[in-house]
Amino acid sequence: MTETVLPLAAEALLVDMDGTLLDSAAAIEAGWRSFAVRWGLDPDELFGQVHGRRATDVIAQYASRLPISQEDAVADHRQNSGIDPASVIALPGALDLLRSTPSERLVVVSSGTRAEVRLRLEAAGLPPVPNIVGADDVDQGKPSPDPYVMGAKLLGLDPDQCLVFEDAPAGIESASAAGCTTVGLLTTHTPAEMAGSTYIVKDLSAISVTFHDGSLSVTVPVG
Repeated sequence: MTETVLPLAAEALLVDMDGTLLDSAAAIEAGWRSFAVRWGLDPDELFGQVHGRRATDVIAQYASRLPISQEDAVADHRQNSGIDPASVIALPGALDLLRSTPSERLVVVSSGTRAEVRLRLEAAGLPPVPNIVGADDVDQGKPSPDPYVMGAKLLGLDPDQCLVFEDAPAGIESASAAGCTTVGLLTTHTPAEMAGSTYIVKDLSAISVTFHDGSLSVTVPVG
């Protein structure tokens, strides 16, 4: 492997949370499986749809098969899918990335709500992030480009000035459609599933971020 500086001077980093900064997969899966059992859905089929997507969008996909309204189903999921802090852990490289990037150059762009982002970062022992785009901030979640367009706008930037870190195909599709350069992580999906990424790495420990004289420098290993 050779280490190559990405071919752009990224003005900011837009970073997904679940599967990118932290691992909460077991707890998220348990919440969705419980939801499926309560409302007569196939748990394995349902869980195959949830990675990188807002709960509201997932539930909308199954609304016609639910015995309750879509709004009540969303409320039910939120009420019964709390995550045990002990089950949330920081992924390799996450702490270094957050420490190396000035807060005004970073946005967490998540399919969770802003409240969920804050709680999960704290549970994983990661520092708080001032700039968040959550499920409650956009009309359309990932794979729509809206979340990453808003993430760039939050910093007064265009999407093509931003570098995105994502672990899910829906997130890569969202960021690519927004016009961002993407780095796909192999923390939850296979290389084939992440093939739409500009670059692919195993996790954030493969990334080096430095900030000097007002500029971000990002390196990524390429084969």
